[in-house]
Amino acid sequence: MLVRGDKKKLFFAVLLLCAVFLRIICLLICDNFHGIAAGKIIEARRLIQHPELLNSWIVPAHGPVHMYLVALAIFVSGNAEISARALSLLCGILFLIPYYGFLRLSFDEETALICLTIAVFFPMHIVYSVLSTAETMFLLFLFSGIYFFAKYRNLGQEKDLMSAAFLVGTASMCRFEGGLYIAVLALFLLRKPRSLLVFLGLASLLPVLWMWGNFLISGNFMQFLYSSDTIVKTEYSYLRSMGEQFTMGRKFFYWPLQLYSYFGAPVFIGGITGIVISFRQKKHRYIAGLLLGILGFFIYKTIKEELAMQPRYGISLGFLFLPFFAVFFITMLKRISQGLRRGTVCAFLLYVLVGGTYVSLLSLPHNPQWVKEAAIFLHRNLQPLDKIYVETDEQNAKAPLKNYLNIGFERFVDDNPFAQKVELLDPLERVNLRYIVLVSKRELKKLREVFRYDNCKIYRVENAR
Repeated sequence: MLVRGDKKKLFFAVLLLCAVFLRIICLLICDNFHGIAAGKIIEARRLIQHPELLNSWIVPAHGPVHMYLVALAIFVSGNAEISARALSLLCGILFLIPYYGFLRLSFDEETALICLTIAVFFPMHIVYSVLSTAETMFLLFLFSGIYFFAKYRNLGQEKDLMSAAFLVGTASMCRFEGGLYIAVLALFLLRKPRSLLVFLGLASLLPVLWMWGNFLISGNFMQFLYSSDTIVKTEYSYLRSMGEQFTMGRKFFYWPLQLYSYFGAPVFIGGITGIVISFRQKKHRYIAGLLLGILGFFIYKTIKEELAMQPRYGISLGFLFLPFFAVFFITMLKRISQGLRRGTVCAFLLYVLVGGTYVSLLSLPHNPQWVKEAAIFLHRNLQPLDKIYVETDEQNAKAPLKNYLNIGFERFVDDNPFAQKVELLDPLERVNLRYIVLVSKRELKKLREVFRYDNCKIYRVENAR
């Protein structure tokens, strides 16, 4: 109903071209201004410089597959900023293909095209396709695995089950919530013990290797979970200290409300209605079960404060939710007149294309100008042995500044995020310290200010050697 049968292949190709064009334009006009995104580049560069010292770069709370592939892209291209973001862009575009294939298998081609239209212009997917975070790589592996799982359910071929297991397991090593998908998908195999063992065995292959790596580094097989829980609980504590309130109601409804914020009221209400329609018609119940199972896990982990309330974490939920909006939309179109049907389709396309593009352009991240200006100043004035201390109230800006400078990490006296904090001018930290970058209201009156731009000041430390 969205397009005639003979035009569906052309419409699919046009959507993919729109996805490529829109994301490349966004890549060219925005920056990698995101604390985790810039931090991933820093970790990858550290891995390239010191591959033999695993514990010098690993952040156990981050999945290793994304890190290894980012490091490989940087190593091959030599350009850390562009190659890492281009990898996200490539994964973001490729993801649309298995996502479309999964929907064709599990629903129908009309549903797949409606969902693909929304996905191409989905602002959050566009933004994270141009940042060096793990979201689009996670989605690519996850929905490739779900596609093969759907194929296995349709055809019963074990090779599809094995492909699904390995790909979902790989996704779990990009973002750890992929482990929730392993658990929920395994529930659909409880009546097939042999298939269940095959699935769990292959899906657990990379996670078990990662656990072994954690043991070799820290002596704790579950160090990555411990680190993740510690970081998340620290974040909750910090936000509480800043006056945030985390009531039971807020934590319970956070993820359902994120589905509303992703797509707006029309898609959200339509999606809820589509789930009801699917259950009443006894169709697509395993997809609804997958969505509700993962949503339940998210809510449970959030209530326990073991999952941060970050909208990007739930992006996979959004893509599982979309086909139920399509179910509602197709059902509605069948019940209205042809003239009204055309107007409804045009309104839908206008809402998705114009609204999605507009919100995407508004959401694109840009580095503060002081980051660029401070990097230029330091490039011009740093001597080979000079070290830098960076203190900023805007933590997302610290990693981008380090990336712009593109110098060895040992040149930053505050480089180790797990080191015990010391006073800014502690004598032990002043060996070869030459410049202090200060982005806060704090003043260092005893030191000579040599640079000022907006809230950023750079001080030169005299006689530091």
